[in-house]
Amino acid sequence: MALPYDPDRAIAAARTDRLWQAYFCLVPVFGVVPAALILVGNRGDRQLQNTARLAIGLLAVWLVGTALLTGDSTAIALGKGTLGSAYFALCLGAMARLYARRRR
Repeated sequence: MALPYDPDRAIAAARTDRLWQAYFCLVPVFGVVPAALILVGNRGDRQLQNTARLAIGLLAVWLVGTALLTGDSTAIALGKGTLGSAYFALCLGAMARLYARRRR
């Protein structure tokens, strides 16, 4: 026996799907693939597209910063490590903000 259509449940399910898509976009390094698919396919609402742009922007800054830091000195190695840690922390912080917003 099929359950009757419940619009509230459908809205909640769509909101949950959008939230999971945003989480996948913010996964460090690998999240660029779903983020690019969202932007290229023009999928999702404005918030999801902004999250995808943020994920790609963070990755681009990390890649460019790491590429610019060349050499063998200890300071450069420390800079690369700090840049990589900051990238991961920002991605996880954005995920935490999504989770906190969901809880409201």
